[in-house]
Formats: sequence, structure tokens, C-alpha cells
Amino acid sequence: MIMQVLAIPIAVNALGSERFGMYTMLVSLLAWIDLGAFGIGPALTRGIAIAWNAGDQNGEKRYFSSGTAILAAICLILAVVFFIAIAVLVGSGASLQHFFGPNGDSYRGELRAAMIIIATFFLSQLLFSIGERARSAYQEDYINNAVYIIANSFSLVTMLMIAHYWPTIEGFALAIFGALTIAKGLNTVYLICVSRPYLFPRRTNVDKAKIRELMSNSIPFWVIQAAILGMQSLSLFLLGWIAGPKILAPFAILFRLLQLLATGVMMLTQPLWPSITDASVRGDHTWIRRSYLRAALYVGVYSLSLFLVLCFAGQILLHFWLSGSVQVDRSLIVIMASYFVIWMWNNLNTSVFYGLGLLSQAAACLAVEGLIGVAFGCFLAKSYGAQGMGVGLLIGAITVTAWIQPLILRRGRFGQRRTGLLTMITGWTCR
Repeated sequence: MIMQVLAIPIAVNALGSERFGMYTMLVSLLAWIDLGAFGIGPALTRGIAIAWNAGDQNGEKRYFSSGTAILAAICLILAVVFFIAIAVLVGSGASLQHFFGPNGDSYRGELRAAMIIIATFFLSQLLFSIGERARSAYQEDYINNAVYIIANSFSLVTMLMIAHYWPTIEGFALAIFGALTIAKGLNTVYLICVSRPYLFPRRTNVDKAKIRELMSNSIPFWVIQAAILGMQSLSLFLLGWIAGPKILAPFAILFRLLQLLATGVMMLTQPLWPSITDASVRGDHTWIRRSYLRAALYVGVYSLSLFLVLCFAGQILLHFWLSGSVQVDRSLIVIMASYFVIWMWNNLNTSVFYGLGLLSQAAACLAVEGLIGVAFGCFLAKSYGAQGMGVGLLIGAITVTAWIQPLILRRGRFGQRRTGLLTMITGWTCR
């Protein structure tokens, strides 16, 4: 988080607000490549966690090899489709002004090169995510986090050099995504060659039954991922398309800052849900309740504290952080700070849903939230710009997920086996 807080002003000052807005739109658009995984990653984490807890090493191997086979096939198909689309786009000479504003064609070369670089790295990360997902199942997220620290450190150094010698959109794409992709690849190689060599993918371990199970269990995760991409990526692209890259720039910078600050919560909730899965398999409901209540207290204090800091001192801090290169309106800061509080609360409850296996319910909540948030955001952005998009996302979060998820947990309407546990977990919070 610290590394990226240092990196954003470097990129903004080197590229300028318009090109930074174009870069943000490009990344937001290509981030949908992750959707091609069809939610296999979280489904794999849950499957391996259950097999590991049961002492079923053969099950672990079959899950890992089957997941690897699925992701490899998906990456190959997406790569062919993407590069055919690039060839058609370049060959047709279509104008980029409609998507990237009046100066889109002026940066055509940079955008095309950056598009290829980002897509290549996203596809590679999609394949290498198999290692991260397995680490999460084994309660080894600390290793994933260490990998991120190393990768971000190299990215920051590379960005400083890019900003001085080659301040272009494709240069920053290479600096930001290159080190992370290599680090994820090395993490996966170390897992299957050193940490747990029995996981090394083999054709004999590819199990059709496991493939069907992973694909079936991945559908809710796919819906959830689509909803999150809609709120956090599509909203950025649509705002840039509706209002222009210059209007997008301050919104994108503020949103990115909130995503970084969200690390303070996600470092807890990301390993929490595999742990809840593990405890649920063992029947340790007391631990689940205790952990949830502690997490709720932490999330409340953390998010509300940041809300107050941003509301009262956010404009000054952002001006200092960005060296005055981009001005962020106070009203936008207040709107997005409010959204941050609801977002973090929703993130915690969604993690509990993951751990308890309430995947379809979590998917339904987030899908409706995403549809409402993006629809209202686009409607309001036409008249109110970045503030309108922020209000739209806030409306979606408040009207759906913020209260429906706790209500579902409290009522426990998904089988008598879970009713007592679900009520016990959330009784204190809902009261």
C-alpha cells in the first residue's frame, strides 16, 4: 500500500491528467480479462481447503491439476480472441476518439502498445493465480503478501526510471504489471517445485468430476467477480467515456487511494474466509463467532476513522500528495469516503458468506448492487460528472448489500444445519 501511495503521484505527474485518465480507462477495460477465469480461483481455494482439512492429499492434487488445466485452456482461448481483436482494430484504422476523448488518436501508438502489454500480463497473471489460490487454501497468504511487497518495490523503482527516461502509457504499463507478473509466476513455481511438490500438475491427476465441481461452484464467484469489476472498473471506463479522461482523472485517483486504504481491511478478510471454511468443517462455531465480532469491530473503527480524516483533511492531504497536479473536489471526497465505509462493511459480510458456503446469496446481493450502482452512476454522471458516479455507487451499496447480507445471516434461511450458527454470528451486530 505504501509503495503504491508513492507510485501514483509519479504516474500522474509524468503522464498528465489526460493521459493518466486514458491509462486508467485502458486498465479498467482490460481488467475484464479476469472474468474469463469464471470464478475458478475462489472455488479452487475452497475445494483445496476442504480436502486439506480432511487429510485428502489425492483430493488436493486432483483439484490443483484440474484447476490448472481449466485456467490454461481459458488463457489460450482468451489470448487467441484478444490478439485477433487487436489485429482487426489496427487493420480497420478505427478512430479512438469515441472511447478516449478528442485526443485519443494522438496517442494511438501508446494506447495500442499498452493494450498488448497489459493484456499479456493479465493473461499470465490469470494462469499464475493458481499458486495464490492454493496458498490461501493452506493458510499461507503471508507468502502471497510477501510476494506483493517485493513486486511493488521493484515496480516503484522501475516507475521512477520510466518517469525520467520514457514517460509513456506503455512504459508505465510495463513498470506496473511486469514485476507483479514475474513475482506471481515465481510464487507458483516455488509452490509446486519446493513447498508442495506433490501438487505439480499432471495429466493423470486431471479429474473430470473435479472439473465439473469447480465449474459448478465457480458460477457464483464469477457473478461476484463480474459485479466487483462493474463497480470498480467498468464505472471508471464509463465515467471517462461519458465525461472525458480529464474528468475521470481525479475520480480515478481518489478511487485508487480508497482501494489502497481498503488493503487495511482486506488483509484481514481475505484470509478470514478460508479460515471460516476450515473452522466450519471442524464445527468450531465459537471461533467463527469470536473472529467475526472482532473483525466487525476492527472494520468499523478503521473505516470510520478514515472517513473522518478524509472529510476534514482529505482535500489538503490530496493536494500535498499530488503536488497540486490534479485538484479533487471536496464534495467528491465526502461522497467517496461515505462509500468506503459501506464498501468495507459489505466486504466483511461477503467474506463470511464465502466461508460459510453461501455463495449464491452473496452473488445475488453483489450483482444487484453492481447493476443499481453502475446504472445510477451513469445516469447521474451525465449531469454531475464524477460526483454523480460516486453517488450512484453509494446508492447501490446502501440499498442492497449493506442490510440484506446481515439480514440473511440473522434469519438463517438456508437450512437448519446453519440456522443456529448464522443467528449466533450476527445477533450482536444486528441488535
